[in-house]
Amino acid sequence: MKVLKSIVAAGAFMLSAATAAQAALVTIDFESDVLGLQGGSFISASSPIVTFSASGIRVANAAAQSANTIGLWAEGDSAGLNLTFSTFVNSLSMDFGNDDPGFSEDRAILTVFNNSVQVGQTQLIYNKNDTMDENISISGLGQFDSAYLIFATGSGSSTSFLTEIVDNVTFNTSVSAVPLPPSAILFGTALLGMAGLRRRKRKAA
Repeated sequence: MKVLKSIVAAGAFMLSAATAAQAALVTIDFESDVLGLQGGSFISASSPIVTFSASGIRVANAAAQSANTIGLWAEGDSAGLNLTFSTFVNSLSMDFGNDDPGFSEDRAILTVFNNSVQVGQTQLIYNKNDTMDENISISGLGQFDSAYLIFATGSGSSTSFLTEIVDNVTFNTSVSAVPLPPSAILFGTALLGMAGLRRRKRKAA
């Protein structure tokens, strides 16, 4: 009986491992990061999951452009801000600023990729008030492992060297457990069925 219980417990564990998915909502606010120029790539102290890269990265307070808190700047950059994740995620959002009324650009464009293949894009025509009071987000497209933010014209291409400033970068990890082979899943299901049958017989007796 003890042996059967152990086997059934193992089968139940295998089934849960085959179907379980770990997910975690992560927000990077840059408040714990060292201020100043960071070079061309940067990993925040808040999370090692994402690497930010651009022509130049700075962590600083940009007054109203970063809501008077610490934010991340992609400086003088016509190539946009790149985010590379060390694991798959299934949603991404961020606050942004520096939408200057003097810029010819009129929108923020966020594009996401799965293994370098574009899987989605969202655009937000911003209010051009040069204040961090807007948010761009993307979700519901399955998993992705990199993203790209740029300020652009309606044609979708940047026309000047900009400084995208972002804060409160939030993403949801989507890490599925390693699936078990079908034979192992069937074995576990059979064991759980046997356990249920034994319990019913004992109740009937």
